[in-house]
Amino acid sequence: MSESKATWCCDDVTEGTLHNGFGDARVNGLAGSVQTDEETDSCIALLEAARRKGREQSREAAAAEASEAALPPPAKDEQMPWDTPLSAIFDPLSAFTLRNANDGGAELKLYDAMTSPDRQLIKAGYFVAEGALVVQQLLRLPEYRLVSVLSTEAQLRKLAPDLRGAEAAYRQAAVAGGDGAAAEPPCLVFAGSRANVSSATGFKHSALSILAIARRPPTPHFPLARWLPALRPAAGTVRPSLLVLDAVIKPENVGSLFRTALAFGVAGVVLSPGCSDPLYRKAVRASMGGCFKLPCVHAPKWPEELHELKASGYRLLALHLEGSTGHATAIAPPPDGAPSPPLAIVVGAEYEGVGSKAAAICDARVRIPMSGAMDATLDSLNVNVAAAIVLERVFTLNRDPDAPDA
Repeated sequence: MSESKATWCCDDVTEGTLHNGFGDARVNGLAGSVQTDEETDSCIALLEAARRKGREQSREAAAAEASEAALPPPAKDEQMPWDTPLSAIFDPLSAFTLRNANDGGAELKLYDAMTSPDRQLIKAGYFVAEGALVVQQLLRLPEYRLVSVLSTEAQLRKLAPDLRGAEAAYRQAAVAGGDGAAAEPPCLVFAGSRANVSSATGFKHSALSILAIARRPPTPHFPLARWLPALRPAAGTVRPSLLVLDAVIKPENVGSLFRTALAFGVAGVVLSPGCSDPLYRKAVRASMGGCFKLPCVHAPKWPEELHELKASGYRLLALHLEGSTGHATAIAPPPDGAPSPPLAIVVGAEYEGVGSKAAAICDARVRIPMSGAMDATLDSLNVNVAAAIVLERVFTLNRDPDAPDA
């Protein structure tokens, strides 16, 4: 391997078996096959060059269409017959260019979590998403512009309505954004068989597999005082709540926490230094797309930002075993009938937990009562499980009494 910097997107390496962002194992881990940063950059450059070439081939018609009426919205239950030619789906679309997966070459190496470092993709402004539900969400969020898709033909037929919807949204964005937005190269869609997709990624896939590379929007790096006022209570709640992550380093945990936070009406997520990026592929996969829907902000001066949260009226509760009270006692309406303050739940990495400096700033420490079967060797829950129990309590406290039950 070159001495140039190279990183794995995870650290699960055991005797010839390497785990990648798919959570699966590839036997005989191809030691030495990891791409260097330079090689990954080269693949990214090839992908962008191919997109620009696609624009040169098809942008003339798209420029005229952008100012015209958008495609009619597809019916929700519209499905293409299994034998529909893909050309019938893609020929009317200007924002997507169909390619044969066999012709992908180096551009498809970016889909291999084994050889393409997550860190370098993120640095270059991209991320990889896996699975039909996640890609479907991306197609419905124009701010996450897709640049490439790798999919089986069967899955593309199932996603035909969403592709048409994304086409309309991209056209509207082009009109609203002017010439710069209209010049956006088309998304390259590499279609093939299950064997093609498996060959590109190095892992066995089903007949409905799909992956995508998307451009990430910037994550805010400004003071919380500018971010907090924009937050709104989740549907069915009367006040916002926050989830604060203190150095949660495992991508799977970060992704699961975003999914849990979305389920229990959290308005936003605060990330301390040391947290895994929520757009690492393992995090995206674990969140099931929840990372796209929740506002998040970095806290570079950690833990000083906790003081800002308190100054903004939030009551900070740290999940902590030492010096803590039961979560049911800490998360309850004030006894004097006063309005409950908005809550910010602070969680830390497994084993380490919330750091001592952050815990000292919080208003209270809470724990989850557990049975006597838990002993000194098994004294805590997975961070996502613990957060789910506490956030459900917060959600119940914040529920609008007039809101219908979900």
